[in-house]
Amino acid sequence: MDKSNPLKNVLTRQTLKIFWQHTKPYWPYAFLAVSGSWLAVAVEVYRPWLYRNLLNIFTQGPTYYRQAFIVVLGLLGLGVLRLLFRRCMEYGAIQYQSNAKRDLWLTSFKELHRQDYAYFTNQFTGTLVKRANRYDGAYEQIMDQITFGLGQTVVRVAITIVSIAFFRLDAAFGFLLWALIYLVYVLHKLKTKRPYDLEKADVDSKVSGWLADTVSNFPTIKLFASHKREDELFKQKVNWFRETLLRQWRISFKLDSGQAVLIIVLEAAVFFWALQLWRQGNLTVGDMALLQLYVTSLNNTLWDLGRQLKGITQSLADANEMTEIILQPKAMGDAPKAKALKVSKGEIEFRNANFTYGSEGNVLDNLTLTVPAGQKLALVGPSGGGKTTITKLLLRLYDVTGGSVLVDGQNIAKVTQDSLRQAVSFVPQEPILFHRSLLENIRYGNPQATEAEVVEAARLAHAHEFITKTSEGYETLVGERGVKLSGGERQRVAIARAILKNAPILVLDEATSSLDSESEMLIQDALKHLMKNKTVIVIAHRLSTIMQMDRIVVLENGVIIEDGKHAELIKVKQGVYQKLWGIQAGSFNA
Repeated sequence: MDKSNPLKNVLTRQTLKIFWQHTKPYWPYAFLAVSGSWLAVAVEVYRPWLYRNLLNIFTQGPTYYRQAFIVVLGLLGLGVLRLLFRRCMEYGAIQYQSNAKRDLWLTSFKELHRQDYAYFTNQFTGTLVKRANRYDGAYEQIMDQITFGLGQTVVRVAITIVSIAFFRLDAAFGFLLWALIYLVYVLHKLKTKRPYDLEKADVDSKVSGWLADTVSNFPTIKLFASHKREDELFKQKVNWFRETLLRQWRISFKLDSGQAVLIIVLEAAVFFWALQLWRQGNLTVGDMALLQLYVTSLNNTLWDLGRQLKGITQSLADANEMTEIILQPKAMGDAPKAKALKVSKGEIEFRNANFTYGSEGNVLDNLTLTVPAGQKLALVGPSGGGKTTITKLLLRLYDVTGGSVLVDGQNIAKVTQDSLRQAVSFVPQEPILFHRSLLENIRYGNPQATEAEVVEAARLAHAHEFITKTSEGYETLVGERGVKLSGGERQRVAIARAILKNAPILVLDEATSSLDSESEMLIQDALKHLMKNKTVIVIAHRLSTIMQMDRIVVLENGVIIEDGKHAELIKVKQGVYQKLWGIQAGSFNA
């Protein structure tokens, strides 16, 4: 394990910067919390002096009742003042932390959803959720320590040593020297522990991602009767986490043990020093009580210091991963001064387009393809030929590695991504729905649509029939990713959503692949109405669904090898389309 990673130090600084940026708008509340906290501590540190005076008065007898009474009133007054300061501290903390935590959640949400499509294909969903959850928790932990913990500790130690200086300057010097030794020791151990904090956070995220992946794939586990196999695999993951946690805890154990030794040394030194002063007649009962109160307070405070600093370092380690996501450059961001796409016709053009996934060979090889406005184009060909890649490039889920993609003459790399995607209705091969109501899922295509418009879209997609048969109709929750619906039902909902969106460009990626023959016939009828006055790109392996397209383009290895109408292509001898048609129709001749 690399124990010196400069990137992690940069991320820690950036995390603190981001946390401060989210706290700054609420600084008056933060100031109230911190000042209330420190004033409450100042009152607490001063109270032992009054106890010292009270004990000294008691040793002089009841004739000093009046003086004792005044001191008692002072103690009660300080108690009320301390209560007031603590209420100010708590009120301010509640206000600034609740607002800042909300803003941090919004930032995490926005930054996660602004990541590129490729980023999500390489990540566990559970890992990302874990990182976002920990970010909020890390902020609360760090700000609690600043407000209630570490800040109070620094103030308490400083005021305690200054107070002792008024009593005995040599004692104050001894306390200061001991506190510095204690602090250096704690910081040294925490520096040793920090890499293990980072490792633990990383492993925790990965284990959570693995768990979420198995939960989302529970039907596969059940159908393959692979519970024992998954149990064993997950056992390996949690054992990995356990080993990481043990390494972290061993460092903590050593830190705590060293703190305990230093505290015992301080107590012993103070006791023996106090005995000598008492023996010489230079220490009163009140003085002894004062020293003991301060020693006990200092011991507890500095013991907490180790715990507080451990909490902060662990919280920063937990937050680093989310900070890395927030700061990660967006490869697919909008171009500087990008303008909204203006679609007047809907013409699509791929001009000498090349594309490759990483180090793999070209998926598209110098592709030139023009889809005139209003044309219904079908893309067919063997799997891996580049059909789906074309739709992803059109939607700018990926950027071409060469050439350009244009809509109505506008390079889509120079327009805003939101305006581009608002101009395209897309029905994927495997539609994924939100765990929300059917009404909300359909209305996602047009949030301003009325309920009547939603129902009409569902009728056109032939989803209304099965929706009305559910117990709660359009208010029925579909389950995570739409798991409560069949594949065909999910597809109809996705088609209804596209109908409701009514964008000038329509892309259908195997949109009817999950439907039975009867439903497919009904959907084809609905799609004819949907396709009117739109530029349409259809990907289909079932060639019966594209016979009526204006044009069919056959792709193989990222290259157009055939282009024409159905009636033309089935006549091409030894043609790829003719071969595919023959396989599906049972004859090589139309």
